Amino acid sequence: MKNLYPLAESELTANLPQHPCHTGGESCQPIEKTRRKRSDREDQEKEIRNRYAFVVFDGEYSLFNAALAIADVIVDGGYCTLEYIKDNLKEFGETVASEMIAQHIDPRSEPINAAVMTFHCWETPLAGRPFFSDKRFYLPNKHVPYVAARTKSGTTPPPRVTVEPASKTWMARSIGAGPSAGDPMGFVSPDYIRVHYRGQDNHIHEIFGKEGGCWNHADLSGPTGAARAAGDPMGFVSPGYVRVHYRGEDNHIHELFLPDGSGWHHADLSGRPTGGALAAGNPRGFVSPGVVRVEYRGQDNDIHELCIDQ
Repeated sequence: MKNLYPLAESELTANLPQHPCHTGGESCQPIEKTRRKRSDREDQEKEIRNRYAFVVFDGEYSLFNAALAIADVIVDGGYCTLEYIKDNLKEFGETVASEMIAQHIDPRSEPINAAVMTFHCWETPLAGRPFFSDKRFYLPNKHVPYVAARTKSGTTPPPRVTVEPASKTWMARSIGAGPSAGDPMGFVSPDYIRVHYRGQDNHIHEIFGKEGGCWNHADLSGPTGAARAAGDPMGFVSPGYVRVHYRGEDNHIHELFLPDGSGWHHADLSGRPTGGALAAGNPRGFVSPGVVRVEYRGQDNDIHELCIDQ
């Protein structure tokens, strides 16, 4: 696991330069080693690592860092820009993502905790100096963002704030206009919500309506003279058309189609000129770039396609 400390321990414990008055044999004590009060961070980090099996820490931030960045911007335009912030966030995000991939953690199925660890910062004793004797100076507290997952057994994760979705309730009602013999299939077209089904008269029926409005019924097979259905219909929208396909009693694939600004029409897609194979299953249609496609299982148990350019 990557531990992103900004300074190495050797840098933290390096001797500071001696006072300028220290020359020759004169006795003038050097400034003591700058040390860091690490126990607070170490305790917190240990607690976090004991709680989670997966932890990634970001760098350390403080008000002192922010002040330096602002001063840099004032002086010469500096690096504290939106792009700089985005780059830092992107780098940390890539680190977290690579660690998750390495440990097979899927954020879609496992809860991920993101938080900030705050700890006491530097303290510098200036022993042996006039006025500064026994004085300690503290910079602002530092903050370390981290991402954690997989709570270890026997530990209690921190409380998670959840937002409950607005209360919504399923409603039950009948919208049919007549007895059905098959399963319905619904979709949305630019003008209506549409539901198609095979009735007990083996006609293809449509129930349609606008959102918040009333349902209407139409027998699509009667006015168009379409073949009687032996299977369930399947409809979808292609550019300029609403299309409904089904297997007829003649085992041909039939289409009921509604051009924009016109009425319903019927076509036998398996007859001339296509000569498509006889069907044994219900068709399924869709739109690919530039082509309308209808796939179905033939009586030879092969998969067949009927297609037309848009």
